[in-house]
Formats: sequence, C-alpha cells, structure tokens
Amino acid sequence: MMNPVRRSLDMDYVASLLMGGHMTYQEIADHLTAKYGVRVTRSTIAGLKRDMKANKVNIFMPKRVNQLDPIPSISSYIYEVEDNSNVHALPKFIGHPEINVDRIAVASDFHSPYIDKELVQRLTNDATHYGVDHLLIPGDLIDGLRTTHKRKTAGVSLGRQYAYTRELISYLFQFFETIVYTQGNHDDWMTFETNGEITSADAYYWLGGEAYGDRFVVSEYDRSTVYSGGQKWVVPHQRNFASNPLTVANKLAHKFQANIITPHIHQTGKGIDQYGRYVLMAIGGMFDPTMMEYLNLKTTTGVVPTPGYGLILDGKGFTRSVNPLFNEVP
Repeated sequence: MMNPVRRSLDMDYVASLLMGGHMTYQEIADHLTAKYGVRVTRSTIAGLKRDMKANKVNIFMPKRVNQLDPIPSISSYIYEVEDNSNVHALPKFIGHPEINVDRIAVASDFHSPYIDKELVQRLTNDATHYGVDHLLIPGDLIDGLRTTHKRKTAGVSLGRQYAYTRELISYLFQFFETIVYTQGNHDDWMTFETNGEITSADAYYWLGGEAYGDRFVVSEYDRSTVYSGGQKWVVPHQRNFASNPLTVANKLAHKFQANIITPHIHQTGKGIDQYGRYVLMAIGGMFDPTMMEYLNLKTTTGVVPTPGYGLILDGKGFTRSVNPLFNEVP
C-alpha cells in the first residue's frame, strides 16, 4: 500500500526538486512539510528518489484531458496531417539541421563537467587563427543522468552539470558567432529517464539560450549536414560503436554518400572509405579521460581514448588531437 504521505504529494513537483540538484533530501522534506501541511521525512524523499531510479514512480506523463486532445509535439519536427480532421498531426522526422558555411569547427563529447580545459583552449585558439566563426557540437555536451548505471562515486547533480555547461557555452560564444548543438546518447538520457519532460527545448533555456537568440540552435536530432566548399559532410552522433575508429564512418559514408565525421567512439582518426570516394574522420571528444569513472575504476579491453576535434575549412577536413599522429596542421 502506498505511503499516505506520498499519496498527498505532487509527484511531478517533487521530482523536479530532486532533479534540480540544488537541495538536499532534508531540505526538500522540510520544504514539502511547509507546503502541504503534512510531515514529510527525509527517508520518504530518499525512497522516492530510489523508486524514480527503478522506474517505479510514473512521473512527468503528459496530462491529456481526453484522447482527442492534440498529441504533444516537438517544435522542430515537421508535422503533417494524414486526414482532414486536423486533430492528430503525425510527425515526419525530416528537420535535421543543414549548415552552409565555409569554415566550421566540430567538437563533441564534452561530457561536462568532465571537460579537458586545455583542449577547449586549443579549439578556441584554432577558431581565432583559422577564422572559424561557427561551431557544431554533435552530442554529449553534458554527461547527463546515469540513474540506470551503477556507480562507485557520487554523480554530479543535473543542476551543477547545467551550471558548469552554461559557463562553457558563454565562453565559447566569445569565439564563435553561431553554435549548433545536436543530441547524443548522454543528452538523450534526461529525456528518456524523465518520460520526455526534460527535452532539448529545456536545455536551450538552461544553457542561457535566450541571451544568444538565433545564434544558438539546439536540435532534437542526432545528425546534421554541413555544406562547405562544394563538399557534403554528414555529422551524426550515431548509436554504433567499434574498436576501429573508422569502421562506423566507412559504413555511414556508403549510407549517406558523403564525407563523414563521427563522434561517440572517443578516438581520433582519419582515412578514406573503402572505395576511395569519401573522407572519414573520427573525433575523440573534448573530455578529460582521467576524470571519467568508468574508464579508471574498471579494467576492460576497450580502446584507450584519444580526445580531439575537427575543422572543416573550405570543404577540407582536418583532425586536431592530443595524438600527434592525427593532429593535422591545416
């Protein structure tokens, strides 16, 4: 039987306090006691957090009065109506960002707050040196919620992650005129684990998007296409992973008939597809491997990360990496 105190609480509101990251269990309990006039204990709040992690609490579900209410939509998806009722518009997922610029930097996998600050400094130095005004962040800007992952150390709260990342975005805008941020698997975790309540639209505001207006684009999609110097570059945050950093890029080049830049794999590399038609680049990411728990507290046969980023300059791609083999000089 459900705890009667828990039954009297607004679960959406409690969950928002828990995920905000700026209040302790006791502070939340005291706040709710004052708000609802019933005694809420620290153990009740801890139990709610435990049940949220185990998906035993159904929170953040869209509240529809009846089945004829419009289905909640995501603004950047393209909606079309399949009948004349104008009631149930179904999405066509064809709104992937397309970027037409001569020069752009591509930097992914910041996993904020576990950022390699020296590598970020190199990125901004390159932007100044090579006249690059645009930045594409293809996923994993933040490390995200990991409630389904077992940990040995206390995770950084969502509130602190976004506060740290907001400072990063502010810093990057000192060097770049525009920033386009698409979604990675870590970014998606917040949406998945809050049943769609936390979306990229929230990320836009939490990262200070209102201050940058159209200069800052946050997309729900995990893939964008860059057109530069007559060349087409497809930049996804693909689900696939391989020990060879170019294996996945090779397959994607055949699928999209384009040059490919792949993040997510945490290795830097460069080559040509098997038919000699397209350039393949893997960018290792902007995170500091020494700060990542799963890389240091468990020994695996996984690859050693080689962080790095990419530059597209007048259609040509260059890898910039901590690995001298793939630290190209344009």
